[in-house]
Amino acid sequence: MIRYVTEKYGADKVAMIGTYGKIKAKNAIKDSARVLGYPYAMGDRLTKAMPADVLGKGIDLNGITDPKHPRYSEAGEIRGMYENEPDVKKVIDTAKGVEGLVRQMGVHAMPSSCPASRSSTTPPSGCGTPTASPSRSGTTRSASRSAC
Repeated sequence: MIRYVTEKYGADKVAMIGTYGKIKAKNAIKDSARVLGYPYAMGDRLTKAMPADVLGKGIDLNGITDPKHPRYSEAGEIRGMYENEPDVKKVIDTAKGVEGLVRQMGVHAMPSSCPASRSSTTPPSGCGTPTASPSRSGTTRSASRSAC
């Protein structure tokens, strides 16, 4: 894909952008249960008690116990477990510490004409135009911005 974008738009018109995959609530619970030495079934049981995602967005862990959270009423099952089972409380409190951290980073080529490849600080009229240096294999490895 990177080679295709570079060939289509030209190496001087392609920039590399980074994406960050963050740890969401359910993954944080499963990871915390595993790290704390609980069986896989513990993390699985807790994540199944979480409210279902709505339009691809899950509830964050603070929403379980915060009555002001808009989805608080949906979290009754997991909240009951949190309040009545010390092991569950330990897992969820640990998970709150890792929720939202970056799990992995991805790198993608983006034509400089695409709005997603421009930062809000890029000057107009060609200043700071993204440039990239192709590697020996023809794929773009890094990007820099030309000076004004």
